[in-house]
Amino acid sequence: MNFKFWLLENKDDKPNKLGKYKITYINSEKFRKSSIKNVEFCTVAIHSDFPNAIGKYEIFIDNSIKAEEIPSLLVGLKKRLKHNKQGDKLAYDKSMQAEKRYRKLNVSKLKKKKFYVLKDYKNNFEVFYVNGKSVRDQFKTDFSQGGHEFVYDWIPKNEIWIEEEEKEEVQYILAHEYLELVMMRDLKMNYNDAHYKASEIEQKLRKSKFSFKDFDIITKNIDLLL
Repeated sequence: MNFKFWLLENKDDKPNKLGKYKITYINSEKFRKSSIKNVEFCTVAIHSDFPNAIGKYEIFIDNSIKAEEIPSLLVGLKKRLKHNKQGDKLAYDKSMQAEKRYRKLNVSKLKKKKFYVLKDYKNNFEVFYVNGKSVRDQFKTDFSQGGHEFVYDWIPKNEIWIEEEEKEEVQYILAHEYLELVMMRDLKMNYNDAHYKASEIEQKLRKSKFSFKDFDIITKNIDLLL
């Protein structure tokens, strides 16, 4: 598994162990770019999520996560690992419930900052940066990277939210969210199918020289991409 070490970054100011499990804070952009499977990495992951990249006693956490949010993640991880060991098929759901309860003790205020207006042939979408912790505290415990109204009913109509902490990957995340939205809106695809197709295109963009200044290529060539 030596191939993975170029992905890792040390974070001395954050916890590096959870019991017998080693915590590693990874460069999420590099990890997501490394394969179509790894593009699905969210905020935190364990061996069963990415068995080819994460060791049995390892935990990967996105290096953009601030130290103040780590305790919330560890509460959920501890519960998940315990129930995984017991073979509980609801281990993930139970971990999210435990983490959600803990997050209620320190809820962050939602901060939105508009940074882009995405125009297509039907709508104008206001794109906002949001602080990820506040969204996970208030709305969805495992929210990651971005979202839109067709998946989350708490995101206002004609808005797309992107985690401010993921600014370095904004062009890929926004492309994914927009393409997913269009497939659900226009092609009436269900979320799972639209998400998978959007992930495939996202991975191709990550392997290319695609940058945010080229984003109008997406909206002007939507039929070709889909």
